[in-house]
Amino acid sequence: MKFDLVSMEDGTGGIVSSLDGGEFFSEKMGNMGIVPGAAIKKITGHFMRGPVIVKVKDTEIAIGYGMSKKIIVEVQ
Repeated sequence: MKFDLVSMEDGTGGIVSSLDGGEFFSEKMGNMGIVPGAAIKKITGHFMRGPVIVKVKDTEIAIGYGMSKKIIVEVQ
């Protein structure tokens, strides 16, 4: 099943399926290792549209709510 990062449950992981943003967004995510095919795990999300904490490789990254809605993940 595919979900955006915001909709995923905390502690679940999967493979990035697509990035629903423009060229700048895709480049910014790519610089952080978030590209289609990359393994990603949602650590936690904040109540009321706060940032989402994810783990990519060995790094934890905080991503804003709006950007998190644009990252589509195939949940395993």
